[in-house]
Amino acid sequence: MKKIGIISVVIIILGVALVNCGGYKTPVPGAPTALVDGFKKFIQIEDTVFVIAKEKIEQYLMASNGRVELITSIPTKYYVENVLYHKDILFLQALDGLHVIKKSTNTELRIIEGIQPCNKIYVKDTLLYVLKGIENCIDTATVGLKIYNFKNIEKIKFAKFINLQQPIDFAFFNERIYVATKTGGIISFDASKPANPIIFGSSINKKADYLKISEGTLIVKDSISINSYEISRNGDLNLKYFIDLKK
Repeated sequence: MKKIGIISVVIIILGVALVNCGGYKTPVPGAPTALVDGFKKFIQIEDTVFVIAKEKIEQYLMASNGRVELITSIPTKYYVENVLYHKDILFLQALDGLHVIKKSTNTELRIIEGIQPCNKIYVKDTLLYVLKGIENCIDTATVGLKIYNFKNIEKIKFAKFINLQQPIDFAFFNERIYVATKTGGIISFDASKPANPIIFGSSINKKADYLKISEGTLIVKDSISINSYEISRNGDLNLKYFIDLKK
């Protein structure tokens, strides 16, 4: 028992001496990082599933018989927040910008800087739409809707910038773009002429923060209500019902 007591005293003395001399330091956890072991999330696009993991993205194909097959694994040295897939082209939203990758060869073609994960992106035909200025992602120099043309994928060209006030969300239906803004309601554009889109007007939702289009119906949420609009053939919005959220 005496030996154990002596050993304990010696350990305590050595510990105090190391702390005082700077020889021992309490371990400090590293800075928080977005990279995590295993997968962070998955994104399903029709019958394809993209699994976002640490330093790689795996693509799986879901067959009709229920089998799931790993198609490809793409290594990345950057953290990916979102994946958009369009005709053999992967658009990967990362903290340093939008990475454009040709999936068949797993080669990165270019990176478009300034498109952060919080920006919303959409691809239609050979056009890339980027909605900038969403909450917590304000870039005061380019708040609005940016349009890029990638007819030649290796030479993506900037096509058009539409200045908007506090844009939050957007969706497409036929040849119309509907943008939810916090100050101007739902603004609609003619998307058939991307180089010169025409503004058609806005709805009464002056503080819209979310929208979704399903089967010709536009669902709009703002701070006090949910509104459902039927989209007519010419793109106009006709109110179907109204839900008061203040009750």
